[in-house]
Amino acid sequence: MSLIEQWANNVGAVRITNGSWIDAIARAYDVIQANDNILLDIAIKLRAQNTNGNLYQSIAIKLANNQGIQPLNGSWLARIVELTSQR
Repeated sequence: MSLIEQWANNVGAVRITNGSWIDAIARAYDVIQANDNILLDIAIKLRAQNTNGNLYQSIAIKLANNQGIQPLNGSWLARIVELTSQR
């Protein structure tokens, strides 16, 4: 299972036919796509501050509510998966 699938599973996202996991995650967060970048829409919905253009980092920091967190094994997506699995 990929990290994006794990994040989807953690937030109860279900992928529909021809849908992507990131779209499913957006639906789980009640995100309505407004930009060409659905990850940006998720960050906006979560009120994540854009951190150096790294949306995964921005989302991870917002989910952790802690500026001092670091990527997990070099991956911000892995950190998001960890954080959302703790819900």
